[in-house]
Amino acid sequence: MLTRHTRRLLSGALVLIALGLLWYYFAPVALGGSTTYVVTDGISMEPRFHTGDLALVRSQSSYHVGEIVAYNSKVYHTVVLHRIIARAGDRYVFKGDNNNFVDFEHPAASQLIGALWLHLPGWGTRLKSLSSPALVGALVAFAVLLLTGVSFARERRRRGRERRAAEGTAYPPQHAPRSTAGPTGELLAFALLALLPFLALGLLAFTRSSTAPVPFNVAYRQSATLSYSAEATPGPIYPDNQAETGEPLFTRVVSLVDLRFAYRFHTAAVHSLAGEASLSATVASTSGWQTTLQLGQPTHFRGDRALVTGTLDLASLLALVHRVNTTTGVDGSYTVTLVPHVRASGRLENRPFSTAFSPPAQFTLGQGELQSSAPTGSSSPPGTQRRTHSPRRRPAR
Repeated sequence: MLTRHTRRLLSGALVLIALGLLWYYFAPVALGGSTTYVVTDGISMEPRFHTGDLALVRSQSSYHVGEIVAYNSKVYHTVVLHRIIARAGDRYVFKGDNNNFVDFEHPAASQLIGALWLHLPGWGTRLKSLSSPALVGALVAFAVLLLTGVSFARERRRRGRERRAAEGTAYPPQHAPRSTAGPTGELLAFALLALLPFLALGLLAFTRSSTAPVPFNVAYRQSATLSYSAEATPGPIYPDNQAETGEPLFTRVVSLVDLRFAYRFHTAAVHSLAGEASLSATVASTSGWQTTLQLGQPTHFRGDRALVTGTLDLASLLALVHRVNTTTGVDGSYTVTLVPHVRASGRLENRPFSTAFSPPAQFTLGQGELQSSAPTGSSSPPGTQRRTHSPRRRPAR
């Protein structure tokens, strides 16, 4: 037969174990725990997730392709909850299940918050009500009143015992007054007090969303100019023995061609932009063969302008074409397409923004010459930034 004191100790131990488990599995990171609460917003993870769902994610030692993981986005300045679809070196490639493009940002391991542990449809909307100051205040007041009542009852019982001891009287066991606040009430009050930090989730955890597609219209335009120049063998072909933009490049008198790609972002809106630009050449034959050559190193830029330079070696290009013709036995005609690649992100009217721009410039490789078959200037149609997740569309939708 367990004594009353033993039962109280066991009850207290069980409550402490329960509170420890609750803390271990549900305490938010903001309060020293290991669980992050994400309220989803948008359609990027439909049909599994919808706006207002609650996702609980927990940190792991490693993450794998196929897992749904939350990460801190440095581009969008929010928490993104998407699925890992690949690894790119020491970075992760993410994609929303309902998106037709991969995430523009490839986060490092240090940006990963945790993998999906628990999904509660619709609970995010319900729990956001905990952020109401009135409700939090009412819950705190209730806990304080309960603790005050327990303390008052205990003090009253103590004074009663002291008074009866002083008077030399005591109640018979069968008529002893029942405690108004026994161990159950004390444990309940303690549990409520210990759980108060979890009520702070309404203020600390449920204000961050996984994605934030906010409709807004801001006009912008992207433009680019491709220019080239080359030193030529002295002779009557080029004035000053220098080939310039717009002129055909005769392969017998020109060998190395210097390329310049100038990018410009236009908008009247307040903005800040940074990104990376590079230049490549795609060589294609009418026989179906093609290859891509990287021209120079990528350039990082900040602001509205970017300049990428590269060198096209015509002698090496002709040698490559000759090897292809000899190997295949097909004398096809060839085109050389110069493709600049610009990927940029930043803020546009104080909103997250990203864009990509790759206007091609095509040249035909004829008998002994490389001739431009397209204008060297290019411009995107006026665009409007409408969603924070449209990095591969031009203009952004």
